[in-house]
Amino acid sequence: MKKLLLTTILISCFSEGSERSVNEIWCAEQGGVTEYRTSYGTYVDCLTNLYAIEAEYDYNWKESIGQ
Repeated sequence: MKKLLLTTILISCFSEGSERSVNEIWCAEQGGVTEYRTSYGTYVDCLTNLYAIEAEYDYNWKESIGQ
């Protein structure tokens, strides 16, 4: 069974663009898949070979931990 490490990427509220656009650019640079749907019906913002990543604005850090 493949183990994944869940990582949270906090996006500074001063960054330009939406959370989705920032995530798409970052995820593409990492060679990942954006908005990956899991077998549980939930979504991962970016899935790489090693990591499942949740992208969230910095002021929503508590929400990202819950996800």
